[in-house]
Amino acid sequence: MDLLVKNARVYPLDGRDVVEEAIGITGDRISQVGSSDKLTDLASDETTVIDARGRTAIPGFIDSHVHFLDLGVKKLLYLDLGDASTKGELLEQVKEYADGKQERDWVLGTSWDETTWEGDQSFPTKWELDEAVPDRPVALQRVDCHTYCVNSAALEALDLDPSTRGADRSSEEFTGCLSEDAAQAVSNEIAPSQREMVQGLKEAQKEAHSRGVTGVHQMVVDDGEFRDYFRAYQSLLLKGELNLRCRLYFTQNHLDDFLNLGIGTGFGDDKLRIGGLKIFTDGSIGSKTAWISSGYSEEPDNKGITMIETGDLKELIAKAHNKNIQVAIHAIGDRALQQTIDSLEEAMESYDPADYVPPHRIEHCEMATDDQIEKMAELGLIASVQPNFIGKWGLPGGMYEKRFDRERLPELNRISHFRDKGVRLSFGSDGMPFGPLYGLHWAVNSPFHSQELPPKEALKTYTGGAAFAGGLEEKVGSLEIGKYADIVLLDGDPVRNPDSIKDYTVETTIVDGDIVFPRDEEDKGRCK
Repeated sequence: MDLLVKNARVYPLDGRDVVEEAIGITGDRISQVGSSDKLTDLASDETTVIDARGRTAIPGFIDSHVHFLDLGVKKLLYLDLGDASTKGELLEQVKEYADGKQERDWVLGTSWDETTWEGDQSFPTKWELDEAVPDRPVALQRVDCHTYCVNSAALEALDLDPSTRGADRSSEEFTGCLSEDAAQAVSNEIAPSQREMVQGLKEAQKEAHSRGVTGVHQMVVDDGEFRDYFRAYQSLLLKGELNLRCRLYFTQNHLDDFLNLGIGTGFGDDKLRIGGLKIFTDGSIGSKTAWISSGYSEEPDNKGITMIETGDLKELIAKAHNKNIQVAIHAIGDRALQQTIDSLEEAMESYDPADYVPPHRIEHCEMATDDQIEKMAELGLIASVQPNFIGKWGLPGGMYEKRFDRERLPELNRISHFRDKGVRLSFGSDGMPFGPLYGLHWAVNSPFHSQELPPKEALKTYTGGAAFAGGLEEKVGSLEIGKYADIVLLDGDPVRNPDSIKDYTVETTIVDGDIVFPRDEEDKGRCK
């Protein structure tokens, strides 16, 4: 073997209720799993040995829903406003940043969440942003990525049509609060260059390795950006610098291109593959654009928005399903979920593809009803969910309570109910925040039984469950002989000590048998 990890607490997560001690790696594959003594005897003088010293070894995490490249671009180009505790503090941070940042015309910020502010929790308006930065365009993206708040200079540059969906107006004048289609217009205007995309992808990959992530499902939002995203990923792949398993989901304007070329889900290699078609049916709870049956507490008449007509949705799903293309449909509100499930059912009953179609996915599923969950199980759909939403927004006093009421908190993100009804689950982060340990913590330690999973089940969902959602369950997702050597060492044991999972640290990340992240200085010389 080329690499031996010994003296670990190994959870293979292969369906057996066992704990092993060591993992042997030959080339890019796992060749041995067993006791430290046995595998040490099988090692040669050429074998690199990692003494885990009791650390926990698990399969590499796979984030099955993340705007991955964007994470890296934002680290390079955006001001992180996530720690602002008031609107005034946010405005002051933006002002100071703008005064010292001249590389780009636009002043960009991200990750603000008004529900965590003290005092005034209204969205920043163009008039407030004009006072902070009067002479340059400003665009501040809310944490859910569904809303930008912009100043007058930005509105002038955007030149929005007054009928643009999501452009908030007061007395026939834009307020600067832009959601959904209007927010997309901002993204189009400030799109990064190809060089910035490549550099952002490198930054995101470093972050992924430090958090134990060995695979990502990249969700593309903008209809025009898939080509540039693909070029950035391909650039790293061709240079031998892509050390993640990446699955790319494209938007609907590219569907005919893939159909005409005969390219379906799974095209590519084990580092870079086509995932499928990403469709939006509604917005988000934070931006009050999720499509719901009952209104929001602050705005009882606001039922959110639908992003696509039902007839158009059915047509898209049918075209994709009939040509072996997996669909991943963003649906948060209960009305959006019903529209999605009905459309999927009709397509699946009407068409019988000649080739295997991977199970279709519904992304987020935050407000699924009992009947909807049961129908998802019946149709064999995957619930691609984000357990970090529980800790970030779903605790008493959090954003969900502000949008609805405390009694409804257990009705959102009902992970255990999906499991109990037989729906296949896959975990991701959606970058809020990026990092599996935070999400795992709240999947295990939710205050509500409807959202809880036992620790080992939660680990399987962030590894094997995500591998299944991406069609790679035969190659990754568990520590079995013959599978790729994608392995993570943690400084704590989520199974035996689950109360503090979010505080654990990733010590080592291995992809294809190569150490891509060593926290220990002694291991740095072993990195490729």
